[in-house]
Amino acid sequence: MVTAIVPAYNEEDYIVETLLALHAAGCFEEIIVVDDGSQDRTAELARSYAKLLRHPDNRGKGAAIATGLASTNSPLVCWVDADLGRSAIHVRHLLTPILEDQADMTIAQFPKPQRKDGFGIVTWTAGKGIYRLTGHKIGAPLSGQRAMRKEILSSVQHYPCGFGLEVGITVQVLRQGYRLKEVPLPLAHRATGRNWRGFVHRGREFKDVVKTLWELSRQG
Repeated sequence: MVTAIVPAYNEEDYIVETLLALHAAGCFEEIIVVDDGSQDRTAELARSYAKLLRHPDNRGKGAAIATGLASTNSPLVCWVDADLGRSAIHVRHLLTPILEDQADMTIAQFPKPQRKDGFGIVTWTAGKGIYRLTGHKIGAPLSGQRAMRKEILSSVQHYPCGFGLEVGITVQVLRQGYRLKEVPLPLAHRATGRNWRGFVHRGREFKDVVKTLWELSRQG
């Protein structure tokens, strides 16, 4: 059994298209949407296409993922961002290396953007930090599209809050000696642009990533 976990916060414009794509992928016996305190119609729309779990308030992606994991017994799980739209069908390819025993966790690598709207500094910081803490080079350290054997998550001591989730999980899994493989996929999601909202988003992301790396460095 394979379960897709979709954390969602105010994603009414994308959630249905994403869920339809996951159904079309034909490999997920269970699709769970964790609505993280959305103030729009995300939960209402998702209810018809997935098992719906709801947080009464916004707790962050890490909490949403933890809620989804606690509600499934599937040995294989896949994390999928709610804004992938039609391209979500391609996340099925993350399962192949695991099923062929080539990896314990896979990470989707998005196509390189023609213009770096986020300037690349957050990705560079995350990748550099992971390398310093584990000795592994990761090309897509912030990618939220991941598949894994659920059993490996027993080595994860905590799920970092905010935008440090992916970095925190990656470091903890690699420190335990699990195999990680990146898979290039033609995925697309809502881009963060060069406007004030984009700058605020990148600022929060940078702060959370640095905080997570600092905490992990203190753990040794």
